[in-house]
Amino acid sequence: MTSRLRPYPAVRSFVLAALAFSFPASRARAQIDSVLALDPRSTQVSSVDRLDETLEQVGNSVTVIDRKEIELRGQPFVADLLRTVPGVDVVQSGGPGGTTSVFIRGDDSSHTLVVVDGVPVNDASTPGGTYDFANMTTDNVERIEVLRGPQSVMYGSDAMGGVISIITRKGTGPLHGSASGEWGSYNTNIYKGELSGSSKYVDYSLAGSRQATGSIPAAASDAGNTIRDPYRNATLSGSLGLKPTEDFRLDLNARNTYSFYQLADFGGPGGDDPAYTGAFNETDLSAKAALSSWGGKLLQKVTIGASTTNRLFIDNPSYVNPTSQSNNSTYGQTTKDSYQAVAKLASWNTLTVGVESRQEREHQSYTSSSSFGPYDSILGNQSDYTKSAYAEELLKYDDRFYVSIGGRRDEDSQFGSANTYRIAPTLLIPETSTKLKASVGTGFKAPTLYQLYSQYGYTGLSPERSQAADVGVEQDFWDRKATVGATYFHQDVSNLIDFNSGTNLYYNVGRTRSSGCEVTAQVLPAKEVTLKGNFTYTSARDLDNNTELLRRPAVKFGGDAEWHPVDGASLLFGGIYTGPSQDLNYSNYPATPVTLGGYALWHMAGSYAVAKHLTLTARIDNMFNKRYEQVEGYGTLGIAGYGGVKVSF
Repeated sequence: MTSRLRPYPAVRSFVLAALAFSFPASRARAQIDSVLALDPRSTQVSSVDRLDETLEQVGNSVTVIDRKEIELRGQPFVADLLRTVPGVDVVQSGGPGGTTSVFIRGDDSSHTLVVVDGVPVNDASTPGGTYDFANMTTDNVERIEVLRGPQSVMYGSDAMGGVISIITRKGTGPLHGSASGEWGSYNTNIYKGELSGSSKYVDYSLAGSRQATGSIPAAASDAGNTIRDPYRNATLSGSLGLKPTEDFRLDLNARNTYSFYQLADFGGPGGDDPAYTGAFNETDLSAKAALSSWGGKLLQKVTIGASTTNRLFIDNPSYVNPTSQSNNSTYGQTTKDSYQAVAKLASWNTLTVGVESRQEREHQSYTSSSSFGPYDSILGNQSDYTKSAYAEELLKYDDRFYVSIGGRRDEDSQFGSANTYRIAPTLLIPETSTKLKASVGTGFKAPTLYQLYSQYGYTGLSPERSQAADVGVEQDFWDRKATVGATYFHQDVSNLIDFNSGTNLYYNVGRTRSSGCEVTAQVLPAKEVTLKGNFTYTSARDLDNNTELLRRPAVKFGGDAEWHPVDGASLLFGGIYTGPSQDLNYSNYPATPVTLGGYALWHMAGSYAVAKHLTLTARIDNMFNKRYEQVEGYGTLGIAGYGGVKVSF
């Protein structure tokens, strides 16, 4: 069960939606290319082999969400875009601001590496070294690339399950910008501003936003909780590109997010707490220099970057807990320095080599007092250092056959060394418009600083290991107006690090296996219409206990219909079904297993340019007010409508 408070002011939102969808019949029908349907022959990906390749060439399973799709969907958070990706499950505990985890192909959320402009941003202060997507907005994001399957050869630790790469927008053309506002349910208001442009030697982009919502009880209201937990977010992002010569380019990127939110003590009955608040600040910085020489046959790149996360949780006395209070602060930082050289040895042979250094630091402090007395726990100034070297060769034959073969070695200051490899072939058969693809590889994840050095830590931990493979086919029909794809995947994880309640320590004790299939389809029945859908089946099991892994639904499918009825108008309608999953009810002691029911969520988004510089926008989420839970005992949003105005110049 979940929170079901009336979305206010819904009436105003639906009026704005009706205005945005009421297109004048006198406007000429548009001849607009699809936004959702990406042509694999021209769509560039840069995260798979750290090269600029087309989707058609790569053997890995990759989904690209570009800027046009981000604007079409109108969602303010990256997590809501990731829900549409096959093989990806997004789980949020409570409403806006609640911890948001991403599972790729049934693997653990700690096995997903998130990079922003090539720099890892996973939080070094969390127990599993995960990235919390609760606060990542779409501001100034040019493209999102989701790589499924082990990517440790190019990315090292944390990339066992996959990589989510966030790429910042670069300015183009004369100086231009926009300002927008959106208002709607749950007292939500969102204000954004953007500015970008370029000249012969310089390009730049700057974006900022402020979001606020009255939200819902983080602990489900159906369990008797009534306190609304509001959420605030302010994000500023920018990029600066300098190109003094045709052969040299320097990119500087920065992103800062600050959030403030109210929390529940726990999910389920009695979880309300009016005095429990959290504050979050993340700063991501990167600089990248690229030098091309020998007529473009050698490209050298140097990247330096840092991601810093600060969290503060304060629980003051209240009528819920009148005799207890606590203060919990965490600091995590990841820095990365890398050098990469890409040599085009021949028209059919490209060699990539690189070296990297990565350091993680953290500091944590927890103090509390209650009727049981005071309690203090400090994990101070711990760090871990990793040096890495990798090489990958990309071979191609007759624009039909491509294969990347790579290997990597990591030397860690704590556990020693780890070796990984990846092989990913692609075969194109133009006579039948068929693509065959496969990949096989290994991955690893280093123990986190918390698992090593906290009061529950064990310094004898070994890295987690994975072996994975997938094989797939993509088939075009009707001169590429329809495409169907299917991929089978299988992954085994060993040395899984888990908490042992008997000793209160972390140990390498677990083994898991995930396997399944992903099916995708897109159809372009007309230039103004695109139909797109996907289906994922995942079997994710704990091999030691022969049980299903928590919060990994076996079945997920969804789709969207995109329509451009007249010039300047866009309409998107779709839905996502998430099947039942297993969870634990922590309001009982010991926690008891529960099954969360499946649910279908329908959405609609639209925009209409009423004038050259004025656009109306609208979206409706959870259109049929579905009751559901993603985490046992935590609330979710009901039906919600939003309308907005965007002014550009």
